[in-house]
Amino acid sequence: MKDGKFITLGIESSCDETAIAVVADGREILSNVISSQIDIHTKFGGVVPEIASRHHLENINEVLEQALAEAGDLSLRDVDLIGVTNGPGLIGAVVIERVFVIPGLGSMLLDAVGNRDLLTVQSVVIVLVTVVFSIVSTLTQIRINRRQMEHAAKESGMSYSLITGVQKIKLSGAEKRAFAKWLDMYAEGAELTYNPPMFIKI
Repeated sequence: MKDGKFITLGIESSCDETAIAVVADGREILSNVISSQIDIHTKFGGVVPEIASRHHLENINEVLEQALAEAGDLSLRDVDLIGVTNGPGLIGAVVIERVFVIPGLGSMLLDAVGNRDLLTVQSVVIVLVTVVFSIVSTLTQIRINRRQMEHAAKESGMSYSLITGVQKIKLSGAEKRAFAKWLDMYAEGAELTYNPPMFIKI
């Protein structure tokens, strides 16, 4: 709270812009700071996810400081609510803002404990647990996506080998063995796609 007004901090870094806004009572925009990466990505003909994520890491602290200063020299202790992009967006970029809000939520939690505000304590704990769960599930999804891409490349290579070497396979009488191997690889890919860990399904 600041001067009796409910302060919301909004963070957006889902693509190639690091943006933070401060809003009072859900209506009055106190500041809106945007750090664009358009000049960086133009030479590549599109947004490069790894480069975008790296620049978000470099820019986000400075953007936050500027947004709080422009909003009237606020601090994180004045912030009542923090909102971040949930999606869609570049996975690495979205993770950065989720990780970034954890200290702010920790500060809110300490203030609430000091003031014995049970409702706020419960709310912040729920949000912290949700953020941590979201980060873990996102990182797990990144690992699954990487494995799927590696597997798809192997499967394509094997399919190509089967098609181009079908005469040799027939001559050697290894059709069943070759197609059984391909089927095992296909089943492994289907398992990765359709049977992720339980908490990803949730």
